[in-house]
Formats: sequence, C-alpha cells, structure tokens
Amino acid sequence: MINFIGKTLVLVQLVLGVVALAGAAGIYLQFVDWGWKEPRKDVDVRIPSEYDKRAAALKLAVKARDQVLVALLPAEASLRIAQASFGKNHLDYNRQLEVLRTGTGNIDVKAIKFNQGQPVIQPPVIGAPVQDQPVAGLSKSYKSYVADLNNLEKELKEVSTDTRSWIEKNQAVTYALTGGDEPGLYDLLEMEMLAQKQAAFEKEYLQPQWSSALEAVEVYRERRVSLENSLERLKKAREPK
Repeated sequence: MINFIGKTLVLVQLVLGVVALAGAAGIYLQFVDWGWKEPRKDVDVRIPSEYDKRAAALKLAVKARDQVLVALLPAEASLRIAQASFGKNHLDYNRQLEVLRTGTGNIDVKAIKFNQGQPVIQPPVIGAPVQDQPVAGLSKSYKSYVADLNNLEKELKEVSTDTRSWIEKNQAVTYALTGGDEPGLYDLLEMEMLAQKQAAFEKEYLQPQWSSALEAVEVYRERRVSLENSLERLKKAREPK
C-alpha cells in the first residue's frame, strides 16, 4: 500500500514537471514571434514577427542600394577609364623619376605647370601633369650632383690641408718674428736700431773729441821726434873723439 502511494506521488510529480516544462517552453516561444499564421496582437495592435522585421529591413536595404547605385555607376565608369591610364601614367612617372635620379649628362629638369594653384592635367582628371619650362640652374640628375658634391668635398679637404700647412708655417714665422720666452726678430731689429742710434749718438758726441785727440797726438808725436833728435845729438856729443 505504501509502495503504491509512493509510485503515485512520483507519477503526479512527473506529470506536474512536464506541464511546467511545457508552460515554460510556451512562454519562451511566445516571446519570439517567428511568423505565426495569426499575428500576435497587443490591445488590437498587430506586433510584427521576426520574419516581418527582416523582410522590412531587406526592403529598406534594397531601396538604399538602388539609391546609391544611381551615383555609383558613373563613378565606376570613371574608375574603369582611369584604370586604363593608370599603368601608362605610372610607367611614365617611374621613367622620369629614374632620369632625375640617375640620369647622365645634361638633362631638362622641368617644373609642373599650375593654373590658379592647381596642377594642369592632360587629359583632365585622369592624365599626367603637364610640364612647364625647365627650371633655371638645374641641369643634372641627383646622382650627378652628388658626384659633384663629393668632388668638391675632396677638393675642399685638399685645400683645407694646404691651408692648415700654411697656417702652421705662418705661426712658425710669427713666433720667429715676435718671439716667445726669447726675443724675436722684431725685438732684435728694435735692439739693433737702438744700438745703431746709440752708436750714431756716440759717434756724433765723440767726433770733436776724436779730432782734438788726433791733433794732440800729432803734437805729441812731433815733440817725440824732436826729443829723439835732441837725444841723438846729445849722445853723439858725449862720445869721445
């Protein structure tokens, strides 16, 4: 008897669980309307299903696409025309760029022609820029100018070395002229000039005295000769006859 009651309670619980599960599934599926035969209403107002929403979104997308294609078709046509000129323009650009970079000899470096601040394109929009007159002062490629610059730097280095050598020689000559711890050539010249002035002054000072001394010497020499003659006469006078 007790066993029967237990089985009955289990069966009742199972039935109630299934009913509850069915109710939960119904509530969940009732929330998402995937397109019922009879549309769901809320106070006499039809609520669109998920299918209706996606259909309406698709119609709006198609309408927007059609509106965009009206302006897109001419752009696509212009793009196809531009694509036909792109390869030619690109090759011409690379060719001119190669000449400007590594060209040999004299070349024409032309500027881009402008009209009211905008570059002139021929044919318009999809063509290549129109070149103007050659730029004054530019007649070689970048590679040639780099080579000229390297040559000038070599010459400048040689001139700098030569200049440094002359500077060192000039310093040596300047040191010899001005002197360092010892008198230089300028000092020696000044000392010699002072010595010559002193000698000239002494010569001018001593010249009269020298003349007087010469006259006195001449007088003394005559007296000596006279005295020597007198002495000879006296010696001869004292000699026995």
